Amino acid sequence: MDQNIAPTELTLDYKVPVVVADNSLVLTKNGQYELAFLQFNQLNQPVGQVVAAVRFSSIETLRDLKNAIEEHLDKEDKKEP
Repeated sequence: MDQNIAPTELTLDYKVPVVVADNSLVLTKNGQYELAFLQFNQLNQPVGQVVAAVRFSSIETLRDLKNAIEEHLDKEDKKEP
């Protein structure tokens, strides 16, 4: 299946728990891109625990994620209340 075409129906089989994140950031390490989701401790110290991370092998896959998020947000903005 073409990875750029989303199926009309998709069953998700979670292999990891869903986490709550306070923030996220994109890191670049050795030419790879990583999207990290952070939680901060209750003392609000500048320590972010990484609760989940996704590594992308190219800038194109990171751009694909950006485009998918923008498309989703556009659809949400166009929904009637």
